[in-house]
Amino acid sequence: MMIILREKNYSNLILSRLTSDLDKNGYEDYDICSSIPGDSISITTDLGNLKIYIPVDLEYSQYGIDDFIRSLAPFVRTSVMLDRNVFVMSLHGRLNEAQYTKLVKHIIDQEEFCTIIDEDE
Repeated sequence: MMIILREKNYSNLILSRLTSDLDKNGYEDYDICSSIPGDSISITTDLGNLKIYIPVDLEYSQYGIDDFIRSLAPFVRTSVMLDRNVFVMSLHGRLNEAQYTKLVKHIIDQEEFCTIIDEDE
């Protein structure tokens, strides 16, 4: 008999730790939502399949976000495609929770707002 370990999705745990850290450090310019907004950058909480949604009006933000991701984790690559007036940036590779938190803070610092997508909501 062979034991197979499967990765569990801890998005609620990650979300609660992220919001706790943001609140503790004085970040107020974020929202938690179950849908993708059309007017602000949004990010999912699934670290294994992380996606960042960038409205067309903020198209050039993708380059700064990509550069920041490469500085955090040089082995992680991104790809961007246009899907219904929103650029979808997919990460190929995995960020850890600390890197994810830094990325969300970077988006808030640079774009002044970030929406966190709660898939479980």
